[in-house]
Amino acid sequence: MIAVLEVLFVRPFLKVGFGFLRGGPVPSLYEVIITLGPFILSSSFLLVLISAGLAGYLLIKDSSKSTLITSTFLFGFLILGVLSVFTTSEAVLLIVQNIVAFIVLTLLALWFTKGVTTKLVKIISALFISSYFIAFWFVVAPVIFTLGGPKPDFIVEILNIGEVLIIANVLPLYIYFVGIKKENYLHGSELILPSIPAALFAGIYLLNPAIISLYSTWVFGYNLFLPFPFYMVALWLYADLIIRMLKVKKEVAYGLLLIFIAGRNLESVYLTLLAILGIFLLIQTVHLGKKRALTDGLKV
Repeated sequence: MIAVLEVLFVRPFLKVGFGFLRGGPVPSLYEVIITLGPFILSSSFLLVLISAGLAGYLLIKDSSKSTLITSTFLFGFLILGVLSVFTTSEAVLLIVQNIVAFIVLTLLALWFTKGVTTKLVKIISALFISSYFIAFWFVVAPVIFTLGGPKPDFIVEILNIGEVLIIANVLPLYIYFVGIKKENYLHGSELILPSIPAALFAGIYLLNPAIISLYSTWVFGYNLFLPFPFYMVALWLYADLIIRMLKVKKEVAYGLLLIFIAGRNLESVYLTLLAILGIFLLIQTVHLGKKRALTDGLKV
């Protein structure tokens, strides 16, 4: 997936910088990133844009009132997003764009609960909506202030609340899609794969906590202010969930991966579209049957 290459190389370069590679043992890697970075980013954005259009099309084909409303707002966001990318973004346009994006994510999250009686789904939906509200508020509030609006107070504290909500949502997601069953953990090999990213994360953190905190904050939007074990457990559960879903419901796995790649810094159209597509893929198997056209298109 090109989106994976973007988050591994392009986004860290833009946010943190890879200048240390220039004089390091692999200076050619710096040149490769400089050369291919714009191509990877533009290609990823184009494919995500097309995939979002396909998502809107599938929503229209569903023919229900709620999906038609959702698709209308989605196409509205696509138009606003393209305008903001190819024109100088005005403050008002930025505010409207983020409000529309939040409406799309909210409608999708609410759609997840349609016809589902379990309280767990409602908890997942509420945590998604509240965490994304904080993410968009973080983008919009300073812009409103520049237009003469109220000064946003307690920004860091409110942002941290959003982080708690996202970390907390991992457990209900895991329980809903996988469940806590003894038979899930009978084979040691099933515990090894999700332990790899968790162990890598822990190892880097113990060796250089400043680097991992910088990377996490600027690339994904996580401040890592909670006790470290919370992130370890959440990462293990999330990785295990993706791995297990790849075997039974690939759409869910791709959706979870896109949500993770999007992170919390939804400050661009590209990252917002990743989040929207992630939520859409997460729920499309529940409410759109076995329509797989979009899933195949998202293998980028």
